[in-house]
Amino acid sequence: MSLQPKCLCSDSDGASVLYQPYPANWPEYTPRDKVADWLEFYASSQDLVVWKSTEFKTRPSCGPASRTWTITMRRVGKLVTLHPAHIILATGTVGRPSIPVLPDTERFHGRTLHSSAFPGGGAFSGQHAVIVGAGNSAIDIAQDLSFRGAASVTMVQSSQTYVVSRDFATALVGTFFPED
Repeated sequence: MSLQPKCLCSDSDGASVLYQPYPANWPEYTPRDKVADWLEFYASSQDLVVWKSTEFKTRPSCGPASRTWTITMRRVGKLVTLHPAHIILATGTVGRPSIPVLPDTERFHGRTLHSSAFPGGGAFSGQHAVIVGAGNSAIDIAQDLSFRGAASVTMVQSSQTYVVSRDFATALVGTFFPED
């Protein structure tokens, strides 16, 4: 495998930036905590500098001759322009947290938070919890609340549930994220 920097533009040769694949003995459905630990290990073992809470301010552009990107970001209140060989977008599949504005929230004395800020089920031991949504994060949180002693856990969803087999979902995901 070549470790030469490659610009991963849309017309590139599809080079991979993952120089350290997941261990071969990992389960097909890897638990999220295991993946999170792996990403921290990966960043450390590859000597990566990780900037959290940094946002793109310009659309990245790729110079075919230089085979590098040009990107401007806001980091700690300052604009920074970089010219990396690779850009890895790790934003999840559904984008930024969406927190609706609800009337009379000031009258509610409980705690409201987005799943991205969930501190773990132990913080809600003995309490009643309502989860709005029924996606992967909601299910993970409901299970964690239940295992950590929440008095009750209620899930609310606004539309029908789609039930598909694991094999179908795996095949569908595989078309977007092939093994190689």
